Amino acid sequence: MHGALSGKVAVVTGASCGIGAAISRQLAAAGAKVAMAARRENFLKEIQDEISKEEGVALAVRCDVKNRAEVKELIQYTERTLGPVYILVNNAGYWAFRCMKNLHEEEWDEQVDVNIKGVLNCIRAVITGMCERKSGHIVNMSSDCVKQFR
Repeated sequence: MHGALSGKVAVVTGASCGIGAAISRQLAAAGAKVAMAARRENFLKEIQDEISKEEGVALAVRCDVKNRAEVKELIQYTERTLGPVYILVNNAGYWAFRCMKNLHEEEWDEQVDVNIKGVLNCIRAVITGMCERKSGHIVNMSSDCVKQFR
């Protein structure tokens, strides 16, 4: 595919459904080579197949952004397979859909580990290469889903 991002490599976390899947499709349509990361590899494979049918380049990689070693391997594998990462979209997120006052400690930990530490793990894995190349873009997604619990 040819487009504004032709040949650029993008990594999208939380890409197995919803907004992450849509971002992956749009990046591929714009010509980017997209590494899609999420915990649910079977869903990633379906999206990879969709993108490939449209002549795009996609790579499905199972990765839990909470795990620094998995994130590091995601970026290393992506760069070995597709090339240097030019775009990172931190889209993985977790929210326990219950009133905050009723959340268990494990749910708080999961939110912090995915929504904060996961973002930092991914940035850490790409930032050195982006700085060395003096080129790159990092997009951090967030949600206002907490508003529904007023």
